[in-house]
Amino acid sequence: MKLRDYQDEAVTAINHYFIGKRGDNPLVVVPTAGGKSLIIGEYIKRCVQKWPDTRFMMITHQKELIEQNFEKLLALHNEIDAGIYSAGIGRKETDNQVLFAGIQSVHAKANAIGRVDALLIDECHLVPKQGTGRYLKFINDMRQINPRLKVIGFSATPYRMQGGLLWEGKNALFDGIAYEVPVKKLLNDGYITPWLRQRAELTLALI
Repeated sequence: MKLRDYQDEAVTAINHYFIGKRGDNPLVVVPTAGGKSLIIGEYIKRCVQKWPDTRFMMITHQKELIEQNFEKLLALHNEIDAGIYSAGIGRKETDNQVLFAGIQSVHAKANAIGRVDALLIDECHLVPKQGTGRYLKFINDMRQINPRLKVIGFSATPYRMQGGLLWEGKNALFDGIAYEVPVKKLLNDGYITPWLRQRAELTLALI
């Protein structure tokens, strides 16, 4: 499975963010239909191949996204030890090297899951900026287990309607953007269709 140029750049940029000591919680911004699942899967694949003892977890809010990200990783690396923890999917696995989970199912299960080195959040603009919501509770619990936990956010819209940009302001979970691909690039390169172009342009108009 061949990555598009920007997808390959995004994967590389995540670890460059850490190597450059820019922070521990980067964002990857990819427009709708830009292939976030492939970026997530390729990033995990490369890291597992280079650092075999590293443990990953991806959390999100929709079972369709859980299944999509899980299947994409297996398409890239079918021998990887990957599991799912999601009541909606009917699986509650906890011991795999790579775990895909629904936040509704795991928000109180940090101890059952144990140490994770990198926590990836798909659709991370849904994480509240502050308070005691499920995402923040789970992240705090996982940091109690591993204070060096890295949190990597993926979104097409790196802002909240209430709260602004995800990496700015007091108590921001994320500390910067590791990589961002402009909607214009996907349009010019023909990666998104006309109806997706209209959707992307509407998203930009709302920012």
